[in-house]
Amino acid sequence: VLHGSGRAKDLVSQILTFSHQSGYEKQPLKLRLIVIEALTLLRASIPAFIDIKKKLHSNGYILADHTQIHQVIMNLCTNAWHAMQKEGGTLSVELKDMKLSSANVFLPADLTPGQYLVLSIKDTGCGIRADLVEKIFDPYFTTKAKDKGTGLGLSVVLGIVSKCDGAITIDTQEGKGTAFHVFFPEFFPHIEQETALEPLILGNNEHILFVDDETFQIEMTQDLLEQLGYQVTTCPESLRALELFIEKKDEFDLVITDMVMPIMTGKTLASKILDIRPDIPVILSTGYSDDIDNKDLQRIGIAQCLMKPFGMADLGKAIHSAIHSALQK
Repeated sequence: VLHGSGRAKDLVSQILTFSHQSGYEKQPLKLRLIVIEALTLLRASIPAFIDIKKKLHSNGYILADHTQIHQVIMNLCTNAWHAMQKEGGTLSVELKDMKLSSANVFLPADLTPGQYLVLSIKDTGCGIRADLVEKIFDPYFTTKAKDKGTGLGLSVVLGIVSKCDGAITIDTQEGKGTAFHVFFPEFFPHIEQETALEPLILGNNEHILFVDDETFQIEMTQDLLEQLGYQVTTCPESLRALELFIEKKDEFDLVITDMVMPIMTGKTLASKILDIRPDIPVILSTGYSDDIDNKDLQRIGIAQCLMKPFGMADLGKAIHSAIHSALQK
């Protein structure tokens, strides 16, 4: 569940990144694990008459964005099963290491010689007509019906692979299936020995006012805070939270407030609370980075911004840091 939630978080982040044309995060990835993850998801979503066979012979790493590589695999595999949806067939996925030299006939254009991971996704479907092969990576080009495809899948795949300094080739014959071969430069990370998980940073019975208009968020975070050793008072309304703070301003050691709420935003609430008691640390919680203007937060006096979704460790660190910083002022 945690792994799936993390993937959902990354996917939403990727959608927001794409819509704003901003950057993405490259990191060392063991490609074999992402292929297994994608195929597990795919198996649950495609018909049983499509047989999936995999030969994953590489444990190598690539330098890429996790969500984007997952998207490459899912797009190519989805195209493959669509090509077999009438008659059924076999989807074969192979991963292997390959050393390419300038004399190697397998070296695709624009690739420099070196060590590569080659991901091959093959189907036994209808194949692609020879006159269409050169067009398949063009944006909006599709052989599917208008309500079945946008023509963006393969162009997105090509863009992602190119960002990784890789290449993609295709072998296809009408009526005899299609094979895509994706070449990723192998990355050799410095693998450090795994260390034990950091212990949770626990509280000392400090009293926290937690404000959020979502009931499930209140219930979950209250449970986390109590496990971390804090007293918690919750409030689902920003105006009521302000009234509560005015009534009991000396009883609270810290305030955590959601950003987007009806009537009054978390930022406005934080500003009014800090006008009443400038010494109290306030943490602003949000799920969308565009809500954040660091200069504005500093001007108001907000101690930290905590990005949703957060776990117990992140919550504990943020609270400890905010309280500790306030005590040093």
